[in-house]
Amino acid sequence: MLGNIAFAQNPVGLTQRDNLDPWTYKQGIRPKAGDFGYFLSATTQDFKYYSNINPLSYINFRWYKKDDLVFRGGLRLFKNKSSLKGESNDSLNLGSEISSFSKREEKSVEHRYGVWAGVEKHLWPGNMVDVYLAGDLRAGIRRKVTNFMEQPTTGEKVESLVNANSFEYGFDANIGFQTFIADLPLSIAVEAGFQLTAANFRRGKAKESVGGVTTEYQFEVDSNLNPSSSDQYSKLSSAKFDLDAGLRFTLCYFFSK
Repeated sequence: MLGNIAFAQNPVGLTQRDNLDPWTYKQGIRPKAGDFGYFLSATTQDFKYYSNINPLSYINFRWYKKDDLVFRGGLRLFKNKSSLKGESNDSLNLGSEISSFSKREEKSVEHRYGVWAGVEKHLWPGNMVDVYLAGDLRAGIRRKVTNFMEQPTTGEKVESLVNANSFEYGFDANIGFQTFIADLPLSIAVEAGFQLTAANFRRGKAKESVGGVTTEYQFEVDSNLNPSSSDQYSKLSSAKFDLDAGLRFTLCYFFSK
């Protein structure tokens, strides 16, 4: 899944190891028991299913319990805001169809909060290719709120408040390949594996007002918490399970104990 790049404040504190195989080129400084690191990460599933991905929204840590056993975990904090406000100018349409509205406003805020924890078991002690198995558990919530107002050129003003929510949890199983570079406590890695994700309570609720008449309903949403159909429900429950293969890429900064 990911590449890890690690720097250390005190390189001497990270062990310089020789590879056990004589044919493997000796290189790199790798962490040992007691060392820890901070890293950024993003997965191919992030870019596939979610918009506005920023690896800086992940706060991740690794701690070497043993030379070959690593505990890792972190937080996911994300907020995205967008807004639109404008008035129609039919004089710019140059004879085209007249706009259906005279004024429109829209504001949207999306939040994502999540935690995850996992473990790595390193199988190969070489610096050139450090092979390990990793397993992670994760859980989080997502929420998107949109306020909308439109004044049609004819007819009553339309106002709406839309809330979409999702509770998601899952398990990742990966095999990682990591290499340590030169005399720096610097590593590059990639992990490949599977992600199992369950999404419960993924649905939207809308409150619309047209000319003072208010209507409330629920609706289906996609993975970006946008409406996935025009169907309206008085009550809706939703659950979804996804099994995907993918990669994780990581940038990691190691600190010595």
